[in-house]
Amino acid sequence: MEDVARRSGFTVVLCNTNEDDTVEKAYIDKMKTQWIDGFVVCSSMGRADHIRALRGEGFPLVLVNRFEERDVNRLDIVAVDNFKAAYDAVQYLIGAGHRRIALASGREELYFYRERFRGYCRALEDAGIPLDDALVLRETSGVESFDRLTREVMALPDPPTAVFAASDPKAFVVMHALHDMGLRIPADVSVLGFDNVSLSSMVEPPLSTVAQPLYEMGAVATKNLIHQIRYKEQNGQLPPPVHSVLGVDLIVRRSTR
Repeated sequence: MEDVARRSGFTVVLCNTNEDDTVEKAYIDKMKTQWIDGFVVCSSMGRADHIRALRGEGFPLVLVNRFEERDVNRLDIVAVDNFKAAYDAVQYLIGAGHRRIALASGREELYFYRERFRGYCRALEDAGIPLDDALVLRETSGVESFDRLTREVMALPDPPTAVFAASDPKAFVVMHALHDMGLRIPADVSVLGFDNVSLSSMVEPPLSTVAQPLYEMGAVATKNLIHQIRYKEQNGQLPPPVHSVLGVDLIVRRSTR
């Protein structure tokens, strides 16, 4: 975002919400009075109508990754196809011979996690593998809850041979729990993440993961926002919303077999 903004004469002001709606609302209220030209929001929760209201108030707005179905064709969005990305990731594990595949799922109030869960379910269905709810690890108290959940799922009479984590941080907690249990990755359990954050190549073993084009997402979001700003300056209103869907890559490292 900063690279694109700087080249176009704009400055990025970063506000970290820490997933707190109250903090988010306070930042938005303050920024609206501080000569802000537009907003790129990466932290939107499902019910964040205070964010959706920005476009109605005339502010250029782009949502990155987090959006709801109702936002399509109403707001500018930059994201990946989370359903297809998760589907392809689970198909890769199935193709490697895994039939017992656990999912370290994300919070279901977020649309992109629901789409990743849907991709997981469809991949199993298309391979003729019944969905086993005991293999779906649902976050209860933050990402650290996956330590306990991993230990519980591995204690099943028929434990999984692979874990697909809906984000890399979840995968890191899963890997730590498996290491503590004396299980070998990937000899005993394969682990596959989602995001390709910088740490994913540095853990041991390096994490196989679905790589989102994080830099490109920021660049496209900023270009789209600047287009809105300039369009409004010239026409007195915002342009029609654009939905930009970017591709992903499956990065195979040493945490899967």
